[in-house]
Amino acid sequence: MSPRWRWYLFGYLMALPHTLIGLVLALIYRSGSWRWASGCLECVGGTFVENGRTQTRIWGRPGAQTHGWLIIYASESLRTIKTLRAHERTHVVQGFVGGPLYVVAYVWCFLWLFAVGEFKNWRAAYEANPFEKHARAAARRAGAWGTV
Repeated sequence: MSPRWRWYLFGYLMALPHTLIGLVLALIYRSGSWRWASGCLECVGGTFVENGRTQTRIWGRPGAQTHGWLIIYASESLRTIKTLRAHERTHVVQGFVGGPLYVVAYVWCFLWLFAVGEFKNWRAAYEANPFEKHARAAARRAGAWGTV
């Protein structure tokens, strides 16, 4: 086994606790259309019809959620957007590096920015989070010239 594969294995193991939480959420969301792509497990969150409108089951209604090396997309069409894929895969790498502490650091940054920062709402604190800034920068690079 080459040293490179050892680091991949180490990353998958580090992110495994958060991935297991994501798998439980995916079951709660009644996710479908599972596949393994580019080193990540992907699925599409389930939908339901309420008042004649089809809505996704993903909490908070984002385009996607990343949990360890599991990415839950809100819809099949969102799964094909290369900038969103680059954004979410950046979170996967962050989870590989930080392991269980990544989740703690992400939440702590958000809460600190929301409580102490000069932000008027949660959305501004979310967008100022350095983990999100890093992922948005990756998405911009992918949209400019890269492929995912």
